[in-house]
Amino acid sequence: MTPEEVKWTYRFHPETIGFMFQLVRDSLMCLIERGEPLPPLISLLITLEFLAIDGFFHTLGLANSISKSSAFRSVERVCTLICLKRDSLIRWLRGHSLQDIKMHFFEKFRLPGIAGIVDGMLIRIKKPADVYMKK
Repeated sequence: MTPEEVKWTYRFHPETIGFMFQLVRDSLMCLIERGEPLPPLISLLITLEFLAIDGFFHTLGLANSISKSSAFRSVERVCTLICLKRDSLIRWLRGHSLQDIKMHFFEKFRLPGIAGIVDGMLIRIKKPADVYMKK
């Protein structure tokens, strides 16, 4: 795959995927030694594809000969591992109260109740169907 195809498929640059793989590789290797059928990199890519594409389990199982249950277990494990490492990945503001942060966002952007912002990727949002009713 070209870097552009990787970005389009998984919504991350190859370098970012490599960084995430380093985070979860050792923990996933322990699982493969105990009979986990999917290699760690495949588990990570399955998870990223799941998070990037709607209706994924059905498509993945057919396209790559990976069962839905294996795909689900991979997604669950990788997401859990990433969540366990959140404190080393997320920088929380220090020395500010939650109320001060909410006040700052409201004063600057007129957004009530905001305690932080995640700088992330754009996600596809399905347009609702155009429905017209006659009376």
